[in-house]
Amino acid sequence: MRKRRGTLEALLLALLFMALVLGLRSTPSEPPFAPLTEADDEEGLYLPLVARNHHSPPPETRLGYGVALADLGNMELVWELGFNWVQGFVAWADIEPQEGAGYNWANVDNIIAAARPYGMKVLLRVDRPPAWARERGTTETGPVRAEKLDRFAAFLTALAQRGRGTIAAYEIWNEPNLAIEWGGRRPDPAYYVTMLQHAYPAIKAGDPEALVISGGVASTGHRSNGVAMGDLLYIQRMYEAGVQGFFDALGSQPHGFGRPPEVDPATVENGFCFRRVEQQRAIMEQYGDGGRQVWVTEFGWLLDPGPVCYHWGDWPTRTWQMVSEEAQADYLVRAFQYAYDHWPWMGGMILFNLDFGADYWQAGCPGAKTVCNPMRFYSLVDRVNPCDPERHPIHRRPAFLALQEMPKR
Repeated sequence: MRKRRGTLEALLLALLFMALVLGLRSTPSEPPFAPLTEADDEEGLYLPLVARNHHSPPPETRLGYGVALADLGNMELVWELGFNWVQGFVAWADIEPQEGAGYNWANVDNIIAAARPYGMKVLLRVDRPPAWARERGTTETGPVRAEKLDRFAAFLTALAQRGRGTIAAYEIWNEPNLAIEWGGRRPDPAYYVTMLQHAYPAIKAGDPEALVISGGVASTGHRSNGVAMGDLLYIQRMYEAGVQGFFDALGSQPHGFGRPPEVDPATVENGFCFRRVEQQRAIMEQYGDGGRQVWVTEFGWLLDPGPVCYHWGDWPTRTWQMVSEEAQADYLVRAFQYAYDHWPWMGGMILFNLDFGADYWQAGCPGAKTVCNPMRFYSLVDRVNPCDPERHPIHRRPAFLALQEMPKR
């Protein structure tokens, strides 16, 4: 009788606890992740994360192993990979849409709350200024106009204070040597350096330990026109404009372009291969900046999507870049191994991407209007039908499984 009573009491307590947790989760007025406070952090009472606290943090490694993430709910997959960095994205326009009206930290807090229980370090890309701070006549990716650079700096200081302890690195802009990422205007490395000269001390004021990484340059070869500036020329112009001392690491995006990772860039047209980053590094050394790191903030190999996508969008121009699932898996593992063995100056590498292939929005759901979106075919995971995630669970591609087994050093 005593045993039955003890069992019943334990069962009732368990049910009461489950009801409490479910009640907390189902409150319609509460966001998925409430804003963090110092008290939450000190007392360990941030309830939505209790169930995940059993995860041991990923190991510390000499090389940072990271991946870009579309859905914060897939942080568990990053942990499964054994990676210790994750890339997140925020737009200044979403955080401060109205000048002087305060900051909306919801997106930032969600990233922190998703990464913290897994011990993940976050590399956060920051771009897309609000219309009131953007150069007039530019698109949403345009640069910050000169009279708003102080506001930009104030925002970055507040952001770094908010992210301290979890957001360990900040990438300022994305592919600034492309017009499409520079508001539709001709790339301007000198003005980009001006932005970095405001961003660097601002971030350090908010978090002295945070890394500041320059916007990863796209591998564009030798061409320089209104659409793109050659990546080597762009880096050279950055140094001529006085970038030295205003970033901790050069950002690079050396995609594989269908070639094995060991291919020498001197042997292929425009240096379009993974080792293009070595030629970028050489410019740093020419300017006496060899003591500074490089971070790969985006790289990958594009999968063959199959005939259904061959005539969709710009796929006809991408056929030379496509690889099989088996080749993607092999090349990614070899790329990480090559970097570790040959590049002591490499700080970390962010793979593009984990889960765009399984993401509802990337596929243009409902209706799967953009199911052939090339970004989905760099992914390590996908779904048979991303528009119906309840019935179609995530499928791990061969690259995911290969990277999971790869030693992290």
